[in-house]
Amino acid sequence: LDCSLAAARLHWHGVWNFDRTAQETVAWYRAHQEGGDVGALTSRQIDTYQRDAAGAGLPWAGGPRS
Repeated sequence: LDCSLAAARLHWHGVWNFDRTAQETVAWYRAHQEGGDVGALTSRQIDTYQRDAAGAGLPWAGGPRS
């Protein structure tokens, strides 16, 4: 995945490392396979990602402005 355009225009960069991203992806697919509520899981994952981004100080996530 090439995120260079988002980085250039929005000053965005990923917050989670590869392992964390893979864990969250596997969790989603497992929930889907098992008939879980993937909508609720997705919402929780987005909330967690945004919270982690804010904690990392990223302005787009409500962190301090640079």
